[in-house]
Order: sequence, then structure tokens, then C-alpha cells
Amino acid sequence: MATIAGAQNLTTNTQIDQLIEQYRTQKSKPVKKLEEKITSINKKIGSYGDIKSKLNTLMDSAKALISSDLTSPSSPDKFESKTVSSSDSTIVSATATSDASNSTYEILVTRLAKSDSIFSNQVTSTDTTIVGIEGAGAKTFSLTVNGTTSNIVVTLNVGDTNSDIIKAIASAINSSDANVTASAVSDTATTSRLLISSKNTGTVDAISFADVAGTLFDNIGLSAAVNAGRTAYTNATAGFQYTDSSTLNASFKFNGVDMTRGSNTITDLIDGITFTLKKTQLITDTPITISTTLDKDSAKSKIDKFITDYNDVIKFLNSKTARNSNSDIAGDSTYTTILSKLRSIARSQIESISTADGPDQISLLGIKVNSDGTLSFDDVSKFNSYLDQNVRYVADIFVSTDEDGFVFEAKDGLAHQFKTYIDSLTKPGGQLALSTQSSQQDVRRIKKQITKLETKIEIEVQKYRDEFSRMQTLVQQLGQQYSTVQSLTSGLLSNF
Repeated sequence: MATIAGAQNLTTNTQIDQLIEQYRTQKSKPVKKLEEKITSINKKIGSYGDIKSKLNTLMDSAKALISSDLTSPSSPDKFESKTVSSSDSTIVSATATSDASNSTYEILVTRLAKSDSIFSNQVTSTDTTIVGIEGAGAKTFSLTVNGTTSNIVVTLNVGDTNSDIIKAIASAINSSDANVTASAVSDTATTSRLLISSKNTGTVDAISFADVAGTLFDNIGLSAAVNAGRTAYTNATAGFQYTDSSTLNASFKFNGVDMTRGSNTITDLIDGITFTLKKTQLITDTPITISTTLDKDSAKSKIDKFITDYNDVIKFLNSKTARNSNSDIAGDSTYTTILSKLRSIARSQIESISTADGPDQISLLGIKVNSDGTLSFDDVSKFNSYLDQNVRYVADIFVSTDEDGFVFEAKDGLAHQFKTYIDSLTKPGGQLALSTQSSQQDVRRIKKQITKLETKIEIEVQKYRDEFSRMQTLVQQLGQQYSTVQSLTSGLLSNF
């Protein structure tokens, strides 16, 4: 506490504030230490989040190696991607799934699949001949495609032009459930025609038609005789574009055998392969060669992604947990344990491999386990050799399981092991969640301590501010008394 002599200098509020602030700064040192502790804990929570994010990325890479077929989690399908080549993709192209066999096929395209198409008679657009003959009112006709018949109603009004009626028919067809499209075509400046086309190609989608109520279709040239005979249309008369519905199918030779399909996209010829016919050839032309082979680059790229994400986790934990790293989790047993477990899984021996002579460790695939725990390809030729011999040689290392009917037990493939372990860490109630929650509780506890300390300091500050104010008042009173005494003394002395 200041003495009365020292307090004589406290003549302004500014001086008191300066002294109080010095006191507050001194007393707040423990608060600063607690705030620094919160900063350190928050950094640790940030590291937890970084680790969780990297682990989740690794788990996604592991999942990408596991079959999506729930009845066969040890399936090697993720490693069996196929690549397809065509000797001329402008004529025939192809795509393949993992179900496709490695093989070569020959295709010679003699005819492409087409959509059925019909035209009405040519009519003078501005005339009213159709409604004049047919009469006003509701008219019904049917369209049949692939065994499904749709009845369609069009209402004619007195004074409708031929163009109006053609447009009304097209609109009614397009609004129906018939598997066709219709258009009103202005084939010349003064004439119109109705065009109807099947939405799909092939003979099964050939169009047939009939009048149901009224004779509207007959009056635009689409008569029962035209329908029955598939009469060809001309520049002015109604009929079909293709008089033989069988020519709507694609025709081709497959390895020398004549075949037809209703579509130019063929999915039911060879398991796992989709062929797309694009152009026709002469019968004397050289067939197109389609080859399917295992896409080893695709298989390697999936594993490259897995290795990259695994190494990202290992490098992060190596740098963060080292005792000399000055990291917020340096030496933390939780994270050194995670690091050790991940490295252990990478080195583990796979017991449930499906091939008696296959490799049972990742290091035997040409993938090196480095001294720091990271992985790297050091012999791609060995990896490719295993793929060429048997895809399961590679797949078993990552997705092998012991199977018993539809029950899958020991999932000791690396992808399964990493997925299971990481899920146990990152799920609600897992180790990372518990560590984060514990640290967050520490932050809340310390914040309460800070609040208590700051409250106590402010009470003390106010106490001393009040004392200083009283001392200031006392000094002022003493100063006034001193001035009075001095004045009296001067008066007395002047009388002598």
C-alpha cells in the first residue's frame, strides 16, 4: 500500500488508473498462463481433426478396393477393370465391365438399327378439306408400338385448317403415352404433312395404326390398307419409310455368324461388354476387331491412391508424435498407438488368401514397406506379373476373407483391416471422439477458472481504486488545511 507521503502525488485520476493497471497486470499473470494452456489444447484439438480427416480419406480409399456386392466382400471385381480397343471406333466401339473375359472379337456391320417412321398425305395447309370431309367433333385413333396400344382423341372444330388439324394431331400424340414422337412438317411453303416416328429402334418397335372413332387417319392417307401393307410413302402420299419392318433391326456378322439386334447399342451379346454400332460396311470389308484386356493401370491407380492416403497418415503421425517435434501431441500415447497399429496392419500376413501359391504380404507384390512405415512401389513389373497370372493374387492382399456360405468371418485383407480399425477410431464414441471431448472439457474447465480469477482480480482492483480515491480526497483536504494554516501564519507574522 502507498504511504501518505507517496499518496501526495496521486493528484489525478489518470495516475490512479496507471497504478491500478499495473496492479491488474501483475495479478493477471496466472490468467495469461491459463489462456496459453487453452491455446495449446485447441491446437491439440485441431490436430485431432486433421488426423480424423486423413484417416477418413484412407478409409475411403480402402472402401474403394472392397466389392460393392454385399454377398461377396472378397470379390476381386475392383481389380478386374477391363480396357477395350477397337480397330475402328468410328464403326464399332465398345465398353467393358469387370465381368468381361480377356478376348478378341470380330464384327462386320451390314445394317444399322433404325426407328420406324410414317408420313401422312401432303395437304394444302390453308384449306379446310379435312374437317369438311370428316366433320367437327372428337375423333379417336390408335397407335400400337411393341405390343402396347394407345387410343388418342383429337377434337376438330368447324373452320379448322388442314395445318391446324395436323398440328393438333401431333400435339395429342406427343401428350399421350404412345412410345412415339410426332411432328407437323411444312414440306413446302403451302403444304403440310404429319410425321410419326418410333422413339426406339428395331422391329419390335414398329408402328401400326387404326381409326377407332371416325376416319381421321384415313382422311390424311393413313388407311387400313397402308397399315396392313406397310405401303411406302412418296413425296405426296402417305405410308412407311421402311416397307419391311425386319430392316429396322441392325444386322451384323459376329465372328462370321449372322446376327440381328433391335438396337445399335448391344448389351446382350457377350457378358460384360457393350458394343455400339455406328456405321455400316460392305460385305467385302475387313471386320472390326474388338479386344478386351485387363486394365492393369486402373488396378494400380486404385492401389496408388490407397498408398498415397496411407502414407499421408503415416507421415503426419510420424511428424506429430515424435518427442523432439515440439508438436501439441508429441509423445501422446493415444497417437503413437494409432501409428504403431497402422504400421502393423501394413506389414501383416494375410491368412485367408484364396490361392495356395499366392503372395500373403503386401511386400511380396512389389510394394515396399519403408523404414518409416510408408509404402512405395519398388517393382511394378512384379505387380503386373501377378495381375497377369491371377487377379486374386493381388486382390487377396486387400480384400481376402474367410467365407462360410453367406457369412463372412475373418476379414483380414488389408482394406478390410484398415476400414474396421479406422471406423473404430473415428465413429461416435471412438478414441478420436473421446480424446476431442476430453480436451474440450479441459478447455471449458480452464475457462471457468479464468472467469473466477478475473472476477476476483476485478473485486480487488475496485477495492484498491476506492482506497486510492479516499487517499486522494484526504490529501486534498490536508492540502486545503495546509493552505489555511499557512495563510493564518502569514497574517500573524505580518502583525509583528
